[in-house]
Amino acid sequence: MKTLKERKTWKILLALIILIGVVTGIFAGVSSMYDRKRYREELEAYQEAKAAGYDLGYSICSKAGEVTLDGVAYDLYSRRWDSFVDGSFQKDFLIRKDASYIDEAEGSTTDLMIYGRLEGYADDPDDETEYDPGKYEIIEPYKFAKYVKRVDMWAVAGIIVLVVIAECVLIAALAVYFIVYAVKKSRVKKA
Repeated sequence: MKTLKERKTWKILLALIILIGVVTGIFAGVSSMYDRKRYREELEAYQEAKAAGYDLGYSICSKAGEVTLDGVAYDLYSRRWDSFVDGSFQKDFLIRKDASYIDEAEGSTTDLMIYGRLEGYADDPDDETEYDPGKYEIIEPYKFAKYVKRVDMWAVAGIIVLVVIAECVLIAALAVYFIVYAVKKSRVKKA
């Protein structure tokens, strides 16, 4: 019968457990650092806008068209938010076509972060449905920036849970291996 030093199976299982643990730790650490970095960047941009007197921040916005209300031309922007917890919603708002703002989005019209302040409300006169004077918010923009998606830490947590389960299975397999080895070794000594 081979000794534990001569056997390779337990060494492979142990190496696999360590490798998976290290890779998962690195993945979780890098994801968390990236998410914190993105959060700090968004927070700094919002604080800059707020210091300039602009207290709104809209994320994941896209230009949805153009609207003319009372002879004034506006760009129509739409913000759609898909949430597992709250469900989905969409918010439309208007920005004057002649508005000036800081453009850090390089002319992009999708996946925008828009910082600004509320200028007023407007209704869509072309809408045949019930009159709603607050249908659109009119936003005075301060800055447009490109929205960069942050890391979904719930997904990272889910991956880590699955890896922990896999690690537990491998540790159990290693424990069974040692138990079987110990039983076989005791039988060999008795014989």
